[in-house]
Amino acid sequence: MRNINSFFIFILLISSLSSLSQATIDSGFGNGGKVITPISNAKDGIYGLAIQDDHKILACGMSYNGTKYLLTITRYLSNGNLDLTFGTGGTNVTNFGSRYIHTDAIALQSDGKILIGGTHDISVTPTIMDLVFVVLRFNIDGSADSTFGINGSVVTDFSPLGNGGIANGIKSLLVQPDNKILVTGFGSAVSGDSGSNFELARYNADGTLDSSFGTAGKADINIGLTTTANNFQIPGYDYPTAIKLQDDGKIVITGFSNAGRIYGEGSDLAVVRLDTDGNLDSSFGTNGKVTYDLGGFEDGFSLQMTPDHKIIVGGNAYLNDDYDHCKIVLCKLNNDGSLDATFGINGKVTTQINTVEQYDSLSSLVLEDDGKILATGHTLYNQKTDFLLLRYNADGTLDNSFAAGYLVTTDFINSNDKTFASILQNDGKIVLAGTTDANGNYDFGLVRYSLNNLSATAFSSEKFLVYPNPATSILYVSDNDDIQTINIYNNLGQLVISNPEKKNIDISALAFGQYLIKITTSNSFEVRKFLKK
Repeated sequence: MRNINSFFIFILLISSLSSLSQATIDSGFGNGGKVITPISNAKDGIYGLAIQDDHKILACGMSYNGTKYLLTITRYLSNGNLDLTFGTGGTNVTNFGSRYIHTDAIALQSDGKILIGGTHDISVTPTIMDLVFVVLRFNIDGSADSTFGINGSVVTDFSPLGNGGIANGIKSLLVQPDNKILVTGFGSAVSGDSGSNFELARYNADGTLDSSFGTAGKADINIGLTTTANNFQIPGYDYPTAIKLQDDGKIVITGFSNAGRIYGEGSDLAVVRLDTDGNLDSSFGTNGKVTYDLGGFEDGFSLQMTPDHKIIVGGNAYLNDDYDHCKIVLCKLNNDGSLDATFGINGKVTTQINTVEQYDSLSSLVLEDDGKILATGHTLYNQKTDFLLLRYNADGTLDNSFAAGYLVTTDFINSNDKTFASILQNDGKIVLAGTTDANGNYDFGLVRYSLNNLSATAFSSEKFLVYPNPATSILYVSDNDDIQTINIYNNLGQLVISNPEKKNIDISALAFGQYLIKITTSNSFEVRKFLKK
C-alpha cells in the first residue's frame, strides 16, 4: 500500500509540473523555426492549413502576380522544406481560367485527397465580377482529381448578379464522417436582396449537391434586418467565417452580422446552429441564432467544441469603424447558445496586448487536450505586425505559465507578418501561417512552435488510474464500478472511441498523436490527455 500511495503522489507531482508548459520556436523547422516561400512577385498569403498522416504540411492560399489572383497550394515536409513530389517543385498554382480565385479553406479526405474551398470569378465581362462558390479536389500528388465534379471542380452560385444579389464565396469547409463535404460562405439566395446571408452547401463525395440537405443541397440563413438612418428596414449583412460539427452531427457556424443595428454603425459576433438536415436548430438561441454585442464592431473568426459540448468562439472587436484599432475577444457558449457565466466575465473575454498601438487581431483558435485555449493572430508593435500566439486557461484567464508570460510574438526580419491560419500537429507542435514581407514582397510565411506540454507518465486521480502514457496498443483504466462511460477524442474534438466494453482499451488503430479520454461516473466526469505512440 505504501508503494501505491507513493506512486500516486509522484504522478500528481509530475502532473502539476507538466502543466507549466513552455512555447519555444522549433529550431528543426525551416530556418530557425521559420519558412518563407515566394510564389509570385507581388502578394502571397496562406489562409488554410492541413496535416497529412505522414506529417507533411499542406498550405493553401492566394497569390497575386500583378494582373491575376491565383489559387496556390504548397506542401512542406515535416522539416519545413518544400515537398518536391507535390505539384511543380512543391507548389500547385492555378488561375482556374479566371482573373480572380481566392481560397480560405482546406480539408483532407480519409483517402488523402485534398479539398479546397474558395471564391471564383465566372464573369466574362472585364468590368464586372461574378463571384461564386468553388470546391476543388486534388489527388495526393497535387494533380486535379477528374472523378470530382467537372475536371476536379464544382461551382455553386447562390446569387447570380441578374437576380440583384451580391457575390458569393466559401470561407470554411469540412469533411463529415460520412465523407460528405460541407461548406459555408457569404452570399444571398434571395432575388433582389441587397444584403448578405450565411450560405451553406453540402456535396456528396463525387461533388454533386446532397438533396437531403436544406433545399436541393443548399441552406440560406438570414440572421435579421438592419435599419437605415431613415428608419427603413433592409436586409442585414451576415458574413460567416468558420464551421464545425458537434458530436451529434449538428452544424455550428460563426461570423458576424449587423442585424438589429443601424446600418453602418457596427456588427455583432454571430453564431448559428443547424440540424443535420440543414434546418435551423430551434433548441439553440432564438430559432437557431444568437448574436453578441461587445460594444463596437465585432466579428467571429474561429470556433472550437469542448468535450462537454460547449462552444468557444474567438474573434475581434474593432474600436472604431476604420478598423485601425482592435482587440481580441472570446466567448464561451453553453449547448443552448447562452453565455457560460463560468468563463471570463459573464461568458466573455477581451484582450488588448499592446495598449499603445491597440491592434491585436485573432485569426484562429486551437483547443488543447487539457482544455486550455491557444489563440493565434498578429499584433502591431512599432508600426509593424508580428505573428502572435497566446494561451488562455479553460476559464478564460490568461495562462501566465505559457512562454515568458501568456504570449509569444515572432518577427521574421523586421517585417510585417500576419497570421491567418494555424494547426496543431499530433506531436503537440503548432504551426502558424500567413504572410510576411521580409523579402520585400508579401510571401508565404510559416512558423512552428514546440509547446512541450506532454507528460510521459501515467495519470491518476483519487478515483482512476489510466496507464501507460504514452501508450502503444492498450490503454488501461483501473477498475471502478461507478464508471458509466469512457470516450476518447482526438485533438480536433472528434469522438474516435466510444464506450469500450472493457477497461483495457484497444487503441492500436489510432494514429500517432495526442488524445483526450473522458471518464464519466454517476455524478461527475474527468478529462485527461494521453499520447498514442
